[in-house]
Amino acid sequence: MTTHEEIREVQVKLHQLTHENWYNHDFLTLDWWLLIIVMIFPWIIWWKLVDKDSLIEITLYGLFIALFSGILDTIGFSLGLWSYPNKIVPINPPLFPADFTLLPVTYMLLYQYFTSWKPFIIASTIVFGVYTFAGEPFLEWLGVYTTYSWQYVYSFPIYVAMSVFCRWLVKQMQRIIDKKEKENQLLYTWLYVILQDNKRLREMKEKEPWWESILNLFNK
Repeated sequence: MTTHEEIREVQVKLHQLTHENWYNHDFLTLDWWLLIIVMIFPWIIWWKLVDKDSLIEITLYGLFIALFSGILDTIGFSLGLWSYPNKIVPINPPLFPADFTLLPVTYMLLYQYFTSWKPFIIASTIVFGVYTFAGEPFLEWLGVYTTYSWQYVYSFPIYVAMSVFCRWLVKQMQRIIDKKEKENQLLYTWLYVILQDNKRLREMKEKEPWWESILNLFNK
């Protein structure tokens, strides 16, 4: 029976082998610099294109995409469905730019420019169809991505489903926030009317600061 300590020893050995392979074959090579560029450059483009008025909402959507993409990538890597021969840093699972740059940036731009459900789904289907059947083979041809027990076609519904689910999730959260803001606005309006109509409170406001008036009101 395999013990936890035996598993840990294998993990330590794996890390040592990964670090040795990374240092001798990846670090500062052309492929390594390419991964660095792919990791950074899309964010520069995104910052120039993103709608700053909706920055929080769009960024939240991108964070959900990065989260789910990272989780699914970790699962697939751990099951041996695919691997990444070239790594930015010597860790397993590797820090792959697609999970934290290419996919989030692409998804966020789709989210920004296609605000209705139907155009969004159509655009997502087209974009991730291209990414699945052209982008993934190209990455494998470059040698930065290798599939084993996985077919490109399997990725396509996952990409589309992830885009739809994360958009739905953000919209649900936005509805909750908007509803809460409306309730708060009604409460503030109600309190304002009461304060304006109450002669005693008006007199207290004239004698002492407004916040002390409210405090005194609740203490009596």
